[in-house]
Amino acid sequence: MGKKTPQINSSSTADIAFLLLCYFLMTTTMDQQLGIERQMPPMQTAEKMQNQKAHKRNLLQVKISAQDKVYVQGGTGYFKQVTNDIDLIREIAYEFFSNGLRNVPRHLDGRPRELNISDELLPEREVTDIPEFAKFNGGSPAFAVSKGIISLQYNVNTSYETFIAVQNALVAGVNEVRRAFCQEYLHKEFEDLSKEELDRIVKKAVPQNISESDPKDTEAAATK
Repeated sequence: MGKKTPQINSSSTADIAFLLLCYFLMTTTMDQQLGIERQMPPMQTAEKMQNQKAHKRNLLQVKISAQDKVYVQGGTGYFKQVTNDIDLIREIAYEFFSNGLRNVPRHLDGRPRELNISDELLPEREVTDIPEFAKFNGGSPAFAVSKGIISLQYNVNTSYETFIAVQNALVAGVNEVRRAFCQEYLHKEFEDLSKEELDRIVKKAVPQNISESDPKDTEAAATK
């Protein structure tokens, strides 16, 4: 009589595999891709979008072509410019958002005004109540907030370096307006703000309204 081959009882193999799967699901951590922090304009209703179309002065278009050329155009057509000067792009963003702020310089770092555009062609301002602002404004929470929006559009072949440089220049322009706002209205330096003052006053008074559109043929769009 031949020797019997020993067999392994596999009836519980499926249960063991399931337990191991549960263990790895509970103990494994996934890396998070944080991306770039940007505050986008809130979603608008159809009525607000129609009103926005009627006020083109509130829109500044920045388009980057496949050849990394940067086209900057005011919504009402008051200027069209092709540039790769990052400082100029920052200056344009600053002047666009600082329109109408009392006693706030209309230029940066002692440079002359680049655009020299009439205030009537730059963004409108809308009086908004910011409760925490009242103690800096004689008890009144009212502040005229810019309705300006910068639309940033790029081509699928735009280089990453140029896109980031332009994006950072636009954000830097907004931050310069915030810095000027803090000095004039809050009598503080931007770096000395508390997180509460930054979130509840400055970001509401000077919103970072930079909208990034889907990639398009910006070379053709810029010539229209």
